[in-house]
Amino acid sequence: MTENLAQIQLFQGLSDDQREEIKGLVEGVEFYNRERVFKDGDKADYLWFVREGRVDLRFDLPSRDTSNECTVSTVIKDGALGWSSLVAPYEYKLSAYCEADYVCLARIEREPFLKLLSAHPEIGYKVMGNLAQVIATRFHDLQEEVATQMGHNIMNHW
Repeated sequence: MTENLAQIQLFQGLSDDQREEIKGLVEGVEFYNRERVFKDGDKADYLWFVREGRVDLRFDLPSRDTSNECTVSTVIKDGALGWSSLVAPYEYKLSAYCEADYVCLARIEREPFLKLLSAHPEIGYKVMGNLAQVIATRFHDLQEEVATQMGHNIMNHW
């Protein structure tokens, strides 16, 4: 399993020994198409990783069923989601929906993981640096999408 952890973006750059420290905290969970993993506002108790399938992160609108139009980001194999579990106030900011017939996720419970990061600052430093990259990439992708949509809207008004 430690070799699988090397593929996950948050754990890149860690040694085999460092990944071995994390390995015991990882739990596999299965979901199916359209199942919700967590919803906006839930307590963020877990950090999640896609092992197989894909998960859409959505901004759910009140009093409406979820739809693909509300998708902010899509997470695929070896990607992380639920990073709110590592940042106070530990509350998910988007909802996560499985978008494949079968989705295999791995998860790590927040409290034991934060204790491990605290006990091993060199692991914590690398993981948090990788987390910053994940957040920056998602923000950049969102900026690109908004710019593209604005460009389409401007062109449609001409």
